[in-house]
Formats: sequence, C-alpha cells, structure tokens
Amino acid sequence: MPQFAKAGPKFFYVLLGTYLPMSMQLKGRTRVALHSPASLQLGERPPAPGACVHGPILSLRSPAPWPEGQPDQLELTWQEQPDGTPWNLHGHLPGRQHAPGSLCWTLQIPLEQLLLAADRRQLTAFLVLDDVGSLEGSNPACIRLGLAIRRLRSLADQGLSQEWLVLEPQLLDLLVDALIAVPSSANARQDQGWRHVIETLRAMDRWLADDLSLADLSRETGVSPRALQMAFRRHLQKRPLQSLRELRLARLRQLLLQGGRRPGMVEALRQCGLPGNGTTARHYQERFAEKPSQTRS
Repeated sequence: MPQFAKAGPKFFYVLLGTYLPMSMQLKGRTRVALHSPASLQLGERPPAPGACVHGPILSLRSPAPWPEGQPDQLELTWQEQPDGTPWNLHGHLPGRQHAPGSLCWTLQIPLEQLLLAADRRQLTAFLVLDDVGSLEGSNPACIRLGLAIRRLRSLADQGLSQEWLVLEPQLLDLLVDALIAVPSSANARQDQGWRHVIETLRAMDRWLADDLSLADLSRETGVSPRALQMAFRRHLQKRPLQSLRELRLARLRQLLLQGGRRPGMVEALRQCGLPGNGTTARHYQERFAEKPSQTRS
C-alpha cells in the first residue's frame, strides 16, 4: 500500500469519534477543517477570511483580501444578498489578473473540467470564453446558475458531502449554458490549437487510468508535442501533462469522498493512473489542502 504521511494533530483531533475544528495555513491560503470529509464544510460562523472548501472539481473561497498573482483556473466571483442570493456574478479567465474586492465569494473551476462538460454535450464550438464578464440578469440560464451557486454555499456550511458531489457536474452544465446564453462581442474559439486541446482532453478523460505520455497524447491528436504544448499554453495557461494531473487528482478525490463502498487507496490510485508515492501526496495536498489519507479518513 502507498505510504502517505499520516495526519498530524494540526489537521485533526479525534475526540469520541468527532473531528474538532481547526484552521491551517498552506502556502498562504487558509482553510477550515471541520468534520470528515474536512474539505466539504466551512463550518465557522462566519467563515474565516479566505477559508476554502475543496470538492473534487470546485473550490469555494470565502471573502478575503484578494491574493496577488494570476489564477490558473476559471473563477466566478459574487457578493451575497442578506438571503444568500448571489449578485454581481462575474466570470474571470485563467491567467488574467482581477481584483473583485474583499466582499466577494470565489468559486474556482478548472477550465479542463468545464471544457469536458461542454464537449460531452457537443457544445464547445459555442463557448465564448474571451469575454466572460457578467453572468447575472434575467437570463434563465444565469438565474439557474445563481441558484446552484446558492445551494453550493449552503452545502459548504452544512457539510453535506454527497449532495456536493452530485451538484458539481450539474453546476458545470449550468455554467456552460450561461456562457452560451450571455450576449458577447467576442467569438467562440475555432482555431486549430483549440481543437487540439479539446481532442487531447477527451483522450485524457477516456484513458485516465492508462500510463499516458506527451508522445501518446501527441499521436492521438496528430500534432507534434511542441505544437500541443503551445496550444495548451495559449488556451489553458498550462502544459498538457499538468492538465492530465489535474483531471487525475480530481478523480482520485471523487473516489475517496464517495459514499458507500469505496476502493482502497491502492485501487483508487490505479483507477486514476497515479503513482503511489510522495509526489502524488504532495500534488494532492497542494491542490486540496490535505493529504489523500486525510480525505479517506
């Protein structure tokens, strides 16, 4: 069995079978750990500034002074009305600096996951991502998206993990609908590099458990490794193997959080194509603020 470092006392204290709340710092980001699975509950009233809730796909961040740097994920930001309804909902592309203010909630969404959600419905050709902007108003698709975000916020407080897991793919589909429905002056991306990115993500999703190399992905799309890397850098601000790792880590987290009979750690890693070593544990912790063994606990 892979040897992951066991959770220390700064992550959890176990008392009569209940996990006690604690805060931790990880690379400047604060998250609140309360009850298992720790990443699916804010728990504090009100949440600590910058507290994060990490599902397999979506990461929810409470209002806090905006951190420096350019995000590598698609971000939705909004403020809450007294009844919890989101307003001033905006989308921001990866790699673009933005400063929504200290009162905004943030939902981080890996662009790979959004594109795969659109591709499964054959809608990537209609996505307009270069001018996201406002996602609120009387548009029915945006209204449904706002309601789903409000539900996600409620789940973050209650810690209803299984409902969160069910809501994640639904919210992705609603975001795709909203992006297509909102009027924009920009055009959908249609260049060859964009198509190569979509084809490669589709191959990654199909053969996630296999030992895939950049050369394998290059052969699948029929372009050189360098051209593939340039396409990913342009459209996703990442390298192809970074995107592959993002998808694998999300799948691993989903397996570890799911209810009922879950696979053992060795089998879960095998299904995700991940090695059972310290590198996987480190990447997982950087992404989700806890080790795989903690999630499984």
